[in-house]
Amino acid sequence: MERPNVKNIAQILEDSASRLPNKICLIYENESFTYKALNELVNKAGNTFLKLGVKKGDRVLVSLLNSPEFVISFFALAKIGAIAVTVNYMLTEIEDNYIWSDSEASLIITDTKKLSNFYKMTQGKVIILTIDQAEGEYRLLPSVLDFWDELKGQSDVLSPCACNRDDVADILYTSGTTGKPKGAMLTHHSVLFCSSLYTDNEDMREFMFPEDSRFLVALPLYHCYGQNPCLITPLSVGATVIILDRFNTDKVFQSIATHHVTSFPGVPTMFAYLINGFDPKKHNVSSLRFCCSAGAPLPAEIAKAFHEKLGIEILNGYGITEASAQAIAHPLTPHKKRSDKFGSIGIPLRNSWQQTEAKIVDENGQELPANSIGELVIKGDHIMKGYWKSPEQTATTIRDGWLYTGDVASRDEDGYFYIVDRKKDMIIVGGENVYPREIEEVLYQNEKILEAAVIGVKDTIKGEAVKAVIALNSGSQATEEELIRFCAARLAKFKVPRVLEIRKELPKSSTGKILKRLLK
Repeated sequence: MERPNVKNIAQILEDSASRLPNKICLIYENESFTYKALNELVNKAGNTFLKLGVKKGDRVLVSLLNSPEFVISFFALAKIGAIAVTVNYMLTEIEDNYIWSDSEASLIITDTKKLSNFYKMTQGKVIILTIDQAEGEYRLLPSVLDFWDELKGQSDVLSPCACNRDDVADILYTSGTTGKPKGAMLTHHSVLFCSSLYTDNEDMREFMFPEDSRFLVALPLYHCYGQNPCLITPLSVGATVIILDRFNTDKVFQSIATHHVTSFPGVPTMFAYLINGFDPKKHNVSSLRFCCSAGAPLPAEIAKAFHEKLGIEILNGYGITEASAQAIAHPLTPHKKRSDKFGSIGIPLRNSWQQTEAKIVDENGQELPANSIGELVIKGDHIMKGYWKSPEQTATTIRDGWLYTGDVASRDEDGYFYIVDRKKDMIIVGGENVYPREIEEVLYQNEKILEAAVIGVKDTIKGEAVKAVIALNSGSQATEEELIRFCAARLAKFKVPRVLEIRKELPKSSTGKILKRLLK
C-alpha cells in the first residue's frame, strides 16, 4: 500500500468531530468536552492566533500543565500551520529563557504561576495567559492577554492549512543530559505516521484503540509520549481521553473507577507507586484492559508484580523523542495478550505500508549478530526532521536515514529487542563494562525496594565504582549492608555496588524518569 497524502495533525480532530460530534472527547476534573465542542474551541483559538499575527511556520512557546487549554492550543497551532514549542513546565527561569531565545518564538502561552519566568524576558511580546480561577480577580499586565477572553467573539469555523511532508508541527527540547537542550523537529507526517503504527495495525487498533476506549493520561502532554500515543492517537479513532494535571497515585485509582478507564499509559516509576499503593478492598480497577509502559526501561520485576497484584498486563514498548515517541513494542498474541518475553521492549512496529526498521550496530555502524550488545538504531517515517538550528548534531544523530538512539541494546534470535542501558550511563570498573540496568533489575527483586538507580562514581584505583541509590517501600526497613549482600549473592563481584545510599525518594523528571545526574 502507498503511504497516504500528508495531512495536518488537526485534521484528525476535525474528522472525529464530523463522525462523532456528540461523543465525549476530553475530560478534565469536572469539565467534559464533546468532539464538536472541542473542535470549535480549537477553531476559535486558531482564529485568535491568526488575529495576533501568528503565521505558518512561526514558533509559539507553550508552557502549561495538562489542561484543556493545552489541548486546545496544541491543535489550534497545528491547524494554522504554526509550530508548537511545548516546554517542560518544571523548568527554571534560566532554562525557559534559553528555549524562548533559541526557538525564536513569537508568542507565549502559559499560566499565572509561570508568568514571572517569561514576562521580563519577552520585552513586550504578547503572552496569552490561562488564569487559575482559584486566584479570583487577576489584573493583567501590559501585553498579557486572557486566554478565554481572547476566544470570545472569534469564529468557530477554521479549515486546517495544507501541509507538506517536511512541515514541522512541534519542536520538543530534549532534557539536555549531554549539554544544552536540543529541539527535535517533529513534522505533521512523522507524528501521524507514529500514530498509524497503532491505528493502521489491525490487531493493535482492535485491542488498544476501539472507540469505547477511555485513556487516562497522567503523563505530561508537553512530552512526546503524552502527546502522540496518548492524545493524538486516541482522538484519531474517536476514543475518550481523561487528563490529570500530574501523576498522583490516589487520583489515578479514583479516575479509573469514576471514569471506567480502559487504558493507562505510564512510565515504570508510576507502576511501582501503583503497586505499592494498591488496596483491592479500596480500589476498583476492573475496567482496565491493559497498561502501557515506555519512557524508560521497565524492570521485569515491576511488570510481574503489577500483573500478580492488579491482574493487569503491561505492554512494554520503546520510543524516543527523535522518533516521534514510538518505534518498538510488544506484539499481541492471538488471545490479545502481550508475549511472555518479560524484559523485552518487543519488536519493530509496522503499519500497512511501512515496517519500522531496527538493528544493533557496533561503533563503526556495522550490524551485529543476535545476542550481541551494541547501539540500537532505527529507521522509518517517524524519524524527526532534525534538530532545530543544529545541522552538525543532526548529522551525528541521523546517518544514512538511521537514527542513532544512544541506547545500548541487544536482539534475540526471535527478533525481540532488549534495552541494556543508555550508552552514556555505562560504568567501566577496572576495564569491565557494567550496565546499571542489570544491577537495577536485581535490586527490584528485593520486595523492600520501591525505586532503584545505579550510577558510576570516581574510584582512584579502578577508574569508576558502582553506586546504588534506592528508596524503600512504605513500612519497610533495611540497611545498606543488607542490600549490598543481597546484590553480592546475585551479581559478579565487579558489578556489586561499592556504595549504597537509602533515600526517602529519588529525584524524578516531570515524566517520572529518575534523574541520575542529581544522584552523584
